[in-house]
Amino acid sequence: VGATVLVVDWDAGEGIGVRPASWVDFTAAEASARATGDALAGLFSAMAAADPWGRVAITAHSLGAHVAVRALSQVDDPSGRFSVASQAACMPACIRR
Repeated sequence: VGATVLVVDWDAGEGIGVRPASWVDFTAAEASARATGDALAGLFSAMAAADPWGRVAITAHSLGAHVAVRALSQVDDPSGRFSVASQAACMPACIRR
């Protein structure tokens, strides 16, 4: 089966932990996840334009779930046909804002 595999990574700092400084890292990780989701939306939009019947399968962990959902919510797909074949989120950490 012809498939393209794409791995998206971003600077998540040290995430959340016990020490107080890690809360600052998590705030930075949230901001980075938002920016990465915004950028990924452009890629998904380009994929939708290239293949309106295209389908993607997404697997995400932690803030990666937010990255994926944010990107998908901003896809510019005039055909309305681009779709997510499946999405699996392991321990999702979606931002409430």
